[in-house]
Amino acid sequence: MAHPPLEELTVLSFHDAKKGKPPQVKEFVHVGAGDIPGTGEIVPADGMTYTSLNLVSLYTERRKVLKALRPEVREFVLFVLCFRNNRRGITPDVGVLCKWYAKLKGLRVDNVRRYIAVLRKADVLVNDDSVGRLWQKTGAKPKDVYAETCVANNRFMLQVQRRFSQLAQLVTPELSACNNPLA
Repeated sequence: MAHPPLEELTVLSFHDAKKGKPPQVKEFVHVGAGDIPGTGEIVPADGMTYTSLNLVSLYTERRKVLKALRPEVREFVLFVLCFRNNRRGITPDVGVLCKWYAKLKGLRVDNVRRYIAVLRKADVLVNDDSVGRLWQKTGAKPKDVYAETCVANNRFMLQVQRRFSQLAQLVTPELSACNNPLA
């Protein structure tokens, strides 16, 4: 029996992992590709050839993509990746992240939005709220999904607070001596 192409499948379940060995795929589910919907058919992994995830090559590929970007775009990518969720996307969407980044860095929002095309070309973003395959995290639980927006807002507010404290130290050096117990 012919299986659907691997690009149209996603992992459904794993065999139990043995110590020191990566988990092996047990079953795939046919989800389709692009505009073509999948059948939902469960396909056993036995007899199929597929490459398992190699974390060393994953990190190497990520570094290669980041190194190829201009420094200001790289900084924006790292900001966006801070807001990845466990559902292979980002929370909130990239439009909100552009506004937050512009506010944080003192830039115009339309200038920051120009980075989006570069992120899509580098396959960091697939659409407004999904990251590319190289950058995905998986394993969301329902409680995680509900908390994502709150966590994202808290992350942004912490970055704003950190930025303002850095600016305050630049403006008033005597404050930095007060904040540093070793000074």
